[in-house]
Amino acid sequence: MAAGVEALDQAGAGRDGKAQALSQRKEQMDAKVADLQQQLEKLANQVRKDERDASRKLDEAAGSIRDKRIREMIRYTRGALQGQSSQYARGMEETIGANLDALQKKIGDAASAMGKSSKQDALARAADKTRDLVRGMESSQQRMKDRKQGSQGSQGSQGSQGSQGSQGSQGSQSSPGQNAQGGQNGGDGARNGDNAGSPNTGGAYGGDARNRGSYYGGGNGRWNADDIRQFRREFREWANDADALRRQLQGAGVQPRELDEVLRQLRMLDTDQVYADPRGLEQLQAAAIDKLKKFEFMLRRNTEAGNESLSLSGSDQVPEGFRQAIEEYYRSLSKKQQPQK
Repeated sequence: MAAGVEALDQAGAGRDGKAQALSQRKEQMDAKVADLQQQLEKLANQVRKDERDASRKLDEAAGSIRDKRIREMIRYTRGALQGQSSQYARGMEETIGANLDALQKKIGDAASAMGKSSKQDALARAADKTRDLVRGMESSQQRMKDRKQGSQGSQGSQGSQGSQGSQGSQGSQSSPGQNAQGGQNGGDGARNGDNAGSPNTGGAYGGDARNRGSYYGGGNGRWNADDIRQFRREFREWANDADALRRQLQGAGVQPRELDEVLRQLRMLDTDQVYADPRGLEQLQAAAIDKLKKFEFMLRRNTEAGNESLSLSGSDQVPEGFRQAIEEYYRSLSKKQQPQK
């Protein structure tokens, strides 16, 4: 349009015809801008509830049409084309073009904002589910420690009772027959005590199997077969929840690569072999919980900042300040969870 107006003065005898064609194009342009303004206002109202940022940007775009008086300038230049001189029209064409370029940018910003609110909502829901995973795994971790400590106490008690049985039998020497029987009972008692408390019986699978079946973990702490089945079932559930969380984020357009390592560790916790090494198991469990805490904190930070990218990229190298922020975040959660007196 600006080029056509610029060339109008050199049109010679055909000027009137070209001016008439430009005037018709100006009329069509005015109608399109009016229609665009209505569409922007209508769309802003439609998405105002769920897409507040996009709605605000759409309102700004529609408002710029009024504020910049774009339609008024289009109509004015249309009337100016009918005169013998188009110098006034030429002077306004550049302004109209700049205003339309600015309008295009505002509409582009609104388009970019569309859908961001729903993505942020998805990130917030994912952060809540991650926190549930952390709490569940920490609960399992504590119960495993409590169960192991209880088993250790039971082992010590059984060993002490066995030794007492040995001493009592040795002290009974009223007759050779009784002495022989007492010595046999004392040996049995000592053996029972050794089986209950010794870290060496059975290798990786140790302990007194008479009451609770085979124990896992040797002298570092023991869980029986029922314990192991319960723990494995719980970790299997956490792994399924983490996998569902991963799919949820992928559906929201986020690639949560950080969850891949967590899933691998959770699946390792659903094997019998890992329970033969309590210390290694505790380290594996603590590593999975630590990664989940980092992941939740990153989700929270991205939700609040409106950032769509997750930047951990599976790296364990976390800046010290970032780690402190994670710890402070979970300390604040603990304070909120404490019952008020």
